[in-house]
Amino acid sequence: MPVNARDDKEQCSRGIHLDRLSNTYGRSRASGLHFDTSFASSVSNGLRTTKSICLESTRGLRKFHPIWLLLLMGFLLTMMSLTWTALQRDFSSIPEAIEDVRQGKFVIVVDDEDRENEGDLIMAASKVTPEAMAFIVRHGTGIVCVSMKEEDLERKRIFTDAKEGTTTGVSAKDRANTILALASADSKPEDFNRPGHIFPLKYREGGVLKRAGHTEASVDLAMLAGLPPVAVLCEIVDDNDGSMALLPKLQEFAKKENLKIISIADLIRVMLGMVKIS
Repeated sequence: MPVNARDDKEQCSRGIHLDRLSNTYGRSRASGLHFDTSFASSVSNGLRTTKSICLESTRGLRKFHPIWLLLLMGFLLTMMSLTWTALQRDFSSIPEAIEDVRQGKFVIVVDDEDRENEGDLIMAASKVTPEAMAFIVRHGTGIVCVSMKEEDLERKRIFTDAKEGTTTGVSAKDRANTILALASADSKPEDFNRPGHIFPLKYREGGVLKRAGHTEASVDLAMLAGLPPVAVLCEIVDDNDGSMALLPKLQEFAKKENLKIISIADLIRVMLGMVKIS
C-alpha cells in the first residue's frame, strides 16, 4: 500500500504539471495558435483520473503508520547508497553476492582496513564440490576452514576429517566430502576422523553485528541465501610473493576470475537495515 501510494503521489505531481500545460494550451489557442482539441481533451481526462488517484492515496497513507514508512524509506535509501558506494569502489552489492552464494559460487569478502585488510574466498559449505576445493587450495593459503554455529560444533564434537568417502583427507575430493558432511544436519561425531585437514571455526551468535570477521560474514551470507549456516573460507594469497593478498590484488583477482567482491562493512550496514525493519 505505501509503495503504491508513493507512486500515486508522483502521478499527482505530474497531474499538476499537466494542469498547467492545459491552461497554457488554452491561452495559446486564444492568442490565435491552433492545437489538437483531442489532445487537450485527453489531458483534461488524465487530470481528473490523477486527482482521483491522489485522493485515494492520501486515504491509504493515513492508515499507514508514519514510523514504518520512515523505516522503509531509510532502508531503501541505505541500499541505494550502498550500491552506489560499492560501484565507486569497484565492489559488488550485497544482494548480488547473496545470489552468487545461493548458486554455489565463490565470493570474495574483504574486512576493514583497521583489521587484517585481507580477503577470503567464501562459499556455502552445502554447495561445495571437488572442483571448488581445487580452486580454493590453488588460490588460497591451503588452510581451508569451515565456519559453523557453536551448537553444531558441539553436537558433532568436531576436529575433523570425514571417515566415509575419504582417504588421506588432504585431496580436493576428500576435503569436499568432509565439508559436505559438516554442512549436513544428519552427520554425527563418529562420522569424522580427528585430527583432520579441515579447520572448524566457531561463529559468534549475532554475526557481523557482534563481530566484524570473516567467520561471521561467511555464515551470515549462507543464511541470507537460505542455505544451512555453514560456510567454507580460505584466505587469498598474492601469487607474486605468497603473502596475503590486499585490496588492489583482490580486485584484480576478482576481475580475472569473474567473482563478486564485497566488504564486511557493507554487509553490516545491510544487516542493520534488516534489523530496523524486522
